Amino acid sequence: MLGGLEIAAGLAHGLSLLTLCLTGLAAAAQPAVEFSDPGPPTGLADSAALRATVFGTPPQDLAPLPQTVPLREINIAVPWARPVPEVFWFDRKLRVWFSAQDHPAPLAVVISGTGSDGNTAKISILRAALYGAGYHVLTLPSPTFPGFIVAASSTGVAGDLRQDSRDLYAAMQQIIAHLPHRIRITDIDVLGYSLGAANAAVIKSIDATEGKLNIHRAVMINPPVSLFASMDRLDKLFAASIGPGDAGIEKLYRRLYAGLADYYRASEKVQIGTEVLAAAGSVLNTDADFSAAIALTFRIALINVFFAGDIYARTGVVVDPEHPPRVGDSLEGIARTLRDKPFSEYFWNVFAPYYLARRPDATPGSLLADSRLDIVGDSLHNNPDYYAQTNSDDVILDRPELAWLQSTLGERIAVYDHGGHLGNLGEPRQIADMLDMLAGRWKGPGGALPPERSRHESSAAETPAPPGTPAAPAASPASATSVSGASEQEDIEPLVPLTTADAPSMYTYDPWERLNRFTYRFNARFDEAIFLPVANGYRRVPSPIRSGIHNFFSNLSEVDSVVNYGLQARIPGGARSIGRFVINSTVGIGGLFDVATRFKLQNAPTGFSATLSTWGLHPGPYLVMPILGPSTLRDGVGYLGDYGIYYGVNVADLYRGYQSYGLSTVNAVDTRANTDFRYYSTGSPFEYEVIRFLYVRKRLIEDEALHGKGKPRQRDVHAPAGE
Repeated sequence: MLGGLEIAAGLAHGLSLLTLCLTGLAAAAQPAVEFSDPGPPTGLADSAALRATVFGTPPQDLAPLPQTVPLREINIAVPWARPVPEVFWFDRKLRVWFSAQDHPAPLAVVISGTGSDGNTAKISILRAALYGAGYHVLTLPSPTFPGFIVAASSTGVAGDLRQDSRDLYAAMQQIIAHLPHRIRITDIDVLGYSLGAANAAVIKSIDATEGKLNIHRAVMINPPVSLFASMDRLDKLFAASIGPGDAGIEKLYRRLYAGLADYYRASEKVQIGTEVLAAAGSVLNTDADFSAAIALTFRIALINVFFAGDIYARTGVVVDPEHPPRVGDSLEGIARTLRDKPFSEYFWNVFAPYYLARRPDATPGSLLADSRLDIVGDSLHNNPDYYAQTNSDDVILDRPELAWLQSTLGERIAVYDHGGHLGNLGEPRQIADMLDMLAGRWKGPGGALPPERSRHESSAAETPAPPGTPAAPAASPASATSVSGASEQEDIEPLVPLTTADAPSMYTYDPWERLNRFTYRFNARFDEAIFLPVANGYRRVPSPIRSGIHNFFSNLSEVDSVVNYGLQARIPGGARSIGRFVINSTVGIGGLFDVATRFKLQNAPTGFSATLSTWGLHPGPYLVMPILGPSTLRDGVGYLGDYGIYYGVNVADLYRGYQSYGLSTVNAVDTRANTDFRYYSTGSPFEYEVIRFLYVRKRLIEDEALHGKGKPRQRDVHAPAGE
């Protein structure tokens, strides 16, 4: 049972929006530097554009994409890498992703957006579309992603458009040179979205001079025109949508917690799963909510850039250059300091001092000018192999910037009338235009979208979502408007909605933090060296066999659920688990086939930790368990209780003797193989804080749902959660 890892995997996928909204990272009011006159903090966006920016393209509106795409992870050490600070021990090698055709083909290099790695949901959409069109696909992280800053940046101080692009260009050469000899590349094109779009344009310009890769075409998707103006605009958006200091983020956090808790209490769902995106969609429903999610996403990325830049530049803003943090040291204080710092402070206190000291002729004004696409303006205007796609309601652009893109690129830019910032990525029209641009077939704007593939007529069955694509933000059956109705239809105690005063503190009780951090690092290294390779080998077992093994262990777990449902006095749940066990053990041939689900008996497991919750025991302090991962003290006791139930009931005499060790090992490997989680895939030294925050809040919300109707549980809102 790798419950902690399974939950962490949920954070990486189904809880992606919850990550944005509940991390507790906020900006305080600071004297801002006017990099330009950015206009409204939401750029060109209206209400629909803000929502599209947050949720993206729903799966049912995606272009036809391949069901499967081969994917190989590549970890490479570049020769110019700077010494790695101890706190970034997990970022020593640059991690990129490659999808190869089995025949000679052109190579499409895709660069991610601000602060993102090379395997995001947006990257998955582009990768699938490009692979389906016959390209080899290489996806790279943004140069502002901490994993790139540490492993491949020549400065460690991200944000200089030309220098960051040179580092990307050099990394591309290293990666392509080390691809297997069987890979035959006929041509090279480069694409990017958001900040990665600007990097793609500059990389092609560099290659035009140096000729190392002979890049043919570049396609920019939702590019910024001025990096620093866009960043300043997002800082203003943060201040407008959340407000200054901890008070603003505390208010937002409490409202979101109460809304999500009420969603699960009303819907009778005890366990938080991948449907959390829909739940969050029922809570985030105003322009201010969407603005806060957008601005918070940027601020999280900025915190990582600020922290790494301060360490490498030795500017001492938040890190003592003589005593940098080490493994096991708490980063909570640094995170609290950085959440109050807008981009202007990074520019003046880290970025500008570093580059002004190394460029004698540079000025702050020249650094600002060098952050604009103007630096390759002539190439964009004159070279027919540059293309762009953007939206007339983009959050990161103002009207003069959009006009500059249109006048510079002329007929080589597609401007869509909806989508905000990347909110239409993956739509049939956007994908078709992108592929036409890469192939040189683009004839300029004005082509009509084929009626059979219009935005609102495509079906989910015809347009399968690529791996990693989040669920559509469908209308919630238990939204705020339906909470009271749900309770009125049932002859049970009415639901008393939570208020913001019922939310736990933003902070988490972690008395064993130093030990927990070392355990987290041990788990990451064990997973990388042993557990993950074994799980990857297990994935090569034929799918029907793996499915049978997984169903077998899932069926055995019904015994644990039956006992715990009984201890919780939840008779209907126990009856359902008994029914599932009997049906799957007989008709399902010993549990190898999940027949019960076909009979509408859905799996709803519970455990001894939930039993302890119904008995009034709170989660307690945060705990990282060896191998098992994130947990709490109550979950640790619950794990022992579940093991005792397995051992005590001992179905078919499976859990005694030497075979019990073999069964436990196979169960663990099967669980790991079915858990799509990678330690430090965030590349961030603050991953521990984020996982800790989300894990404990997930448990607390599940407790709210478990206790269901009636008056909310009382708590000291000022005490750290779990104390």
